[in-house]
Amino acid sequence: MAFRRTWPVSSSSYLEERGITAATLRDFRFRGRVRTDRKGNVVFPYYDRQGLCGFEMKNRGYTGFSKHGTKGLWTSRAVPSDNRLVLAESPIDALSYHQLHGDARTRYISMGGQ
Repeated sequence: MAFRRTWPVSSSSYLEERGITAATLRDFRFRGRVRTDRKGNVVFPYYDRQGLCGFEMKNRGYTGFSKHGTKGLWTSRAVPSDNRLVLAESPIDALSYHQLHGDARTRYISMGGQ
């Protein structure tokens, strides 16, 4: 599976152009939830009840989705003390919201434009 050939990202020029800082990407909430591939695409994994069901790839002028994948939900990491949930259209929207308004007790979910 192509997803195995991705790795967690700690900085991204594409996301920095979108206003997402390296500090946001390194936040515990997003570790492993924002990845990159050998082409420098940012990769967002989507999950359903069975686990990983697909992944979205984004870069300057490019948006793609994994072959044979389906859109489930992109999620931040969960913590038992979470008391707020933010629903966003895209993972980048969720990252932006966290950067502007986030706190240690907020969980994020994106429906990937669905």
